[in-house]
Amino acid sequence: MSIRRPSRSLKATAALTLASAALLAATPPADATEYNFDTCIAQVGSRTAPNGNEIPARNFARGDSGVCVKAIQVVLVRYVVTESEKSGFVDGQFGARTDYYVRLFQHQYRLDADGIVGPSTWGVLAATYTG
Repeated sequence: MSIRRPSRSLKATAALTLASAALLAATPPADATEYNFDTCIAQVGSRTAPNGNEIPARNFARGDSGVCVKAIQVVLVRYVVTESEKSGFVDGQFGARTDYYVRLFQHQYRLDADGIVGPSTWGVLAATYTG
């Protein structure tokens, strides 16, 4: 009785499938940012920013927490957070690090760098969600 061994092409296909599955599992969904933003608006309501974008109905600052803060942090990670600070940055807590990077973001976009994510800052943040 002979035992058939899998062909090389079958082994290669299996290895490629496993590698692809591992990569997909490790990659966050492309719409994770939009989910946080949409969830934020669902929780707090919406208003219109000075630039015309739909934004959350409340301001956020140091001491706040939740999905809206996560939405803010996701954009900060994309645009201003240093590589060494990215790990663990998106935690939903508006603490000292988030305050620092909100002010840096505001400065870079020529906004009032007060650390408060109000209508003007939200407007610029919202623009990043839509492209």
